Amino acid sequence: MGGEENRKSVMIRPQTALPLIATFFAAFWATFPPEIAFIQPDSGSYIQGSQIRGFLYPFFLDSVPLENVAIIQLSIYFAAAALASVAIATSISSTAAGLAFLVFVGANRELVKFCFTILSEGFTLALAMSLVTATAYAVRAKMSGFVAMGLVCACAVDFRPVNWSWVPLIPIAALMVRASWRALAAGIGAERLACSDIDKIDRGLELRMLIDKGSANRRRDVECLDRQHQLYWPGALEF
Repeated sequence: MGGEENRKSVMIRPQTALPLIATFFAAFWATFPPEIAFIQPDSGSYIQGSQIRGFLYPFFLDSVPLENVAIIQLSIYFAAAALASVAIATSISSTAAGLAFLVFVGANRELVKFCFTILSEGFTLALAMSLVTATAYAVRAKMSGFVAMGLVCACAVDFRPVNWSWVPLIPIAALMVRASWRALAAGIGAERLACSDIDKIDRGLELRMLIDKGSANRRRDVECLDRQHQLYWPGALEF
């Protein structure tokens, strides 16, 4: 009896262990970043806030110093990974499953490398993991989970229009758990409302002018970073 109580006392909850492991992965990659060019051929269109891009990622680039972009993207990526792994572990009562997911996304260089570039892929991966977290709460028939799914999908569509393919996951999740029509309507409504609001902001003259006004300075910042860190990809700044 005493032995069983001792074993229970030393057990580490997944809500504690998995975020700690995610922090370790983040610290590792921050110390030993993958070799990849910070500036990619498509980076210029994001830095300039091109009309062919959505609003959120160019606005993010305009809001932070470019030299801090990688560490911020890395932090967001592993915060999303930690939340998703905990959601998986608690939803199916399997810490091993949450750990397996975290190791896959945390040790996978081919995924983590996008955090170290000016491309929207890093944020898209973080949003995909956020969708896992939101879905885990939604399948418990919680309306807030469906609302979160809608908001995540709306952001993902702005980052990459192909992410419209995520939206059907909302009614699929609702059907799987036989959620109320109110929960389904809340999820779809949140997605539509958020998409509409993002589109209005995207078309807002003042914010668009703010990004365009900063593009020249951004170009100089990028060129300076390339000279300092030798991260120049030929042709990347030809925009």
